[in-house]
Amino acid sequence: MLEPRYFLSTDGSTVFVESKGDYIAQDGTAYNNVYVFKFVVRDGKIAEGYEYANPVIYAK
Repeated sequence: MLEPRYFLSTDGSTVFVESKGDYIAQDGTAYNNVYVFKFVVRDGKIAEGYEYANPVIYAK
């Protein structure tokens, strides 16, 4: 993941991370997508995690 950007909710319980992926697929082609991760924190630990990416780039 490249160039991560972090965003913290005002209550401090949710963190969003936006990052660029720079990968090589199994067939050798480049796979570059933009990701957004959502982490929910409880008692100082990650309790939930979600990953979002552009499905159009994935489908190509």
